[in-house]
Amino acid sequence: MVGTHFIPLFSLLVVFPLLGALINYINKSGLFLYGSVVLSNFALILVSYLVYLYNPIDGIVPIVGLFTNWIFIDGINLSLLWLTGVIFSAIAIYSFASNVFSMKLYFQLLIFLEYLIIIALLSNHIVVFYLLYETLAIPMFFLIGLVGVRGRKLHAAYLFLFFTLSSSILLLTALVIIYQTNYTLFFDELGYTLISREWQMVVAVLVFLGFATKIPVVPLHIWLPEAHVEAPTVGSIILAAIFLKFGFYGMYRLIIPICCSDVLFQLRPLFFSICSLSVVYASLAAIRQVDLKKIIAYSSVVHMNFSILGIFVTSHIGVIGSIFLMISHGIISGGMFLGIGILYDRFHVRNIMYFGGLAQFMPLFSIYFVIVMLSNMSLPGTCNFVGEFLVFLSLIDEVDNWLVLVLCLSSIVLVAIFSLVVVMRVCFYQVTGFFEVQLRDLQLNEALACSIVVFYILVFGLVPNLLINLFC
Repeated sequence: MVGTHFIPLFSLLVVFPLLGALINYINKSGLFLYGSVVLSNFALILVSYLVYLYNPIDGIVPIVGLFTNWIFIDGINLSLLWLTGVIFSAIAIYSFASNVFSMKLYFQLLIFLEYLIIIALLSNHIVVFYLLYETLAIPMFFLIGLVGVRGRKLHAAYLFLFFTLSSSILLLTALVIIYQTNYTLFFDELGYTLISREWQMVVAVLVFLGFATKIPVVPLHIWLPEAHVEAPTVGSIILAAIFLKFGFYGMYRLIIPICCSDVLFQLRPLFFSICSLSVVYASLAAIRQVDLKKIIAYSSVVHMNFSILGIFVTSHIGVIGSIFLMISHGIISGGMFLGIGILYDRFHVRNIMYFGGLAQFMPLFSIYFVIVMLSNMSLPGTCNFVGEFLVFLSLIDEVDNWLVLVLCLSSIVLVAIFSLVVVMRVCFYQVTGFFEVQLRDLQLNEALACSIVVFYILVFGLVPNLLINLFC
C-alpha cells in the first residue's frame, strides 16, 4: 500500500491536463489554446515518471510498481502514459493551423479523450478499466463521424462502433467468469491458483477474441482500414498510436496472470496460428492498396499482431520485445499518419498514383517521410528493429513453432516491399502532372511535430535501454 503522500503526487498527474482544458475553455487566444495542451502533456510525462519513482518510505528510488486500491502504475502503463503525452503533444502542435468547425470544441474533445485514456491506464479495477475502455469508443466515434474528411465517414464510424461494442460481449462474459472463480476484480489480486484449468482456457480464449477486434486480427480487422480512410489525420494518429494498444494491454493484464504456463502452452498453437496468418495476410493486402492510409492501416495490423506473438512465448525476452514493439509501433504509425495528413492538407488526395518526385519540391518532408518509412520496415538503428529482433529471438527458441517463424520472417520482406514502394512513389518517382498548385514544404508547427517523432524513433533505436528499463 502506498501512503497518503502518494495522493498529492498522483493528483498532479490529473491536474496538469485539467489545467490545459480549463485554459482552453476560458481563453480564445491561439497561443494559449495550443500551448496549454502541449505543456500539460509534457507535464503528464514528467509527473507520471515521478510517480513511478516515488516511494514514501525510502524517498525517490526506483521500485517495480505502486499499488493502491484503485490506482495501479508500473512500467507498462507508465510507458503507455508517456506515449499518450507525446502523441497528444505532437497532435496539438500539428493542429495549430487546422481548419475544423470549432477549434475550442475540437480541443475539448481531444482532452476528454486523453482523460479517458489516462484514467483507464491507471485503473487497478477490471470493471473500471472495461467501462472506460468502452467509453473511449464514443469520442472516437465523433472524431470519425463529425471531423471525418470523406462521404463515407458515418459508415466508417458506425462500423467502428459495431465491432468495438460487439466484442465487448465476450469481454463481459470473461469478467463474470473471473469474478465467479477469483472473487476479485483487481488486477494485482488475480491468480491462476484459484481457477481450474478448464476455466483458464475459456477465459483466455474469450479475452483473446474480445481484444482481438481492437488490435485487430484477421478476419476481425475490416473496420480498421475503413475507419482510417474516413477519419481525420488526428483521429488516425490516435487510433493507430494509442487505441489499438489497449487490445495488447488488456491481453497482457488478464491472460498472463490468470493462465498458468501449461494452459498457455496448450493454447499457444491457436494464438500463434491466428497472429502469424494475420501478419502475412495484412502484408499482402498492404501491397495491393493504392490509398496511402489503407497501406499504413494494414501495416498496423502486421506490427500489432507481431507484437502479440511475444506475449505467448515462454521466454522473458519475448514479452519485453512485444512491449517494446507495441510502444515503437505507436510512435512510427502515428508518424506515418502524420506524414500522410501533411500531404492530404496540401493535395486533398491520398491515391499513391498521383504522387511522385516530392523530394525535388519538399526536401524536409521527404527526409522525414523516408526516415519514418525506413523505421516501419525495421531498419537497424530505429526503434522498430529492437522490438522485432527481441520477438524473433524468442521465437527461435520455440523449436516446435518453426512455421510461425518462417511466416513472420517472410513478413519482413513483404513489409519492406510496400514501404519501399511508398517511398519511391511519393518521394523519388518521376514528377506527375498533378502538382499544379504551389508546393509548400513543412511549416514550423509541422516541422516541430515531425521532429518529435523522428527524435524518439532514433533515440529508442540507438539507446533502447531508456525504454526497456521501465518494464524489464
